[in-house]
Formats: sequence, C-alpha cells, structure tokens
Amino acid sequence: MSNAYAEFDYCNSAPFIIEMYGEGGDVSNPTLFAVPISYTFTGVYPTDPNNSGPAKNKWKKMYVTVSPFAQVYTSLRYYYIVVRANLPSGQANGYVLLDNFKLISD
Repeated sequence: MSNAYAEFDYCNSAPFIIEMYGEGGDVSNPTLFAVPISYTFTGVYPTDPNNSGPAKNKWKKMYVTVSPFAQVYTSLRYYYIVVRANLPSGQANGYVLLDNFKLISD
C-alpha cells in the first residue's frame, strides 16, 4: 500500500480527535478481529477558543497519515475515519466544522 492521507479544512471552538476504526476480520476467519479496532491519530485544539463563530482566518488545513493503520490491519474489511469532540469542563457549547474532506494516496 502506498502512503494515504486524510486532508481536510477545519474550524473549531471545541477540541476534537481524529481516529481510524476498523472491523470485519479476515473473510476466511470471521472470528479474527471480531472486536472493532481503533487508533487515535491526533488531537486538535480550538482555532476559535472564544467561540465567536467561524471566520475565514480561523480555518486551518490538516493532513493525517492513515496508511500505517491500514498496513498493520490488512485483514480488516471496513475502515472508518472518526471525528470525536467533547466539550471541556465549563464550556456550555461549541462547534467542529469540517470541509473539503479527501482521502489522498501517492
């Protein structure tokens, strides 16, 4: 497998993490990896910590290398990229905006 990346633009007032999740096991051995496997790639701090609303200058671009997970777990049938966000203690609301999400390989 060549290198594969998730590319996306983001703007957020709540921190979030990017994970890759796989399931399905080997077709010839359905009990292999019957339990889903996940891996956290990175955490992202807010681009808008004051929660003032998305603005052009608060958007950032990110590249996340996803190929190592897929190279280790080659027998999985399904792969998912997951975005998880939780509000920090004391923060009443927040947002995570993603745009132009792409998977790229070379």
